[in-house]
Amino acid sequence: AEAKFYVQSKNGKLYLLQKPKTEFQLAPTYKDGFESPAGTVYFDREKDKITGLKISVGRARNVAFKKIK
Repeated sequence: AEAKFYVQSKNGKLYLLQKPKTEFQLAPTYKDGFESPAGTVYFDREKDKITGLKISVGRARNVAFKKIK
């Protein structure tokens, strides 16, 4: 399945967006880890640069998304 997520900071809060209308606020739980209505989100890093993210929900764990921009 083709899926794209966008990460955006608004008013000091982090959001995960899926166009055209879906927006989830991310609540920090630990370094690079967040909870949201979309599931648990974890950002992958290499040498302090974010390279992608993983989302875990119900029966799908660590579904990886690669950073493209």
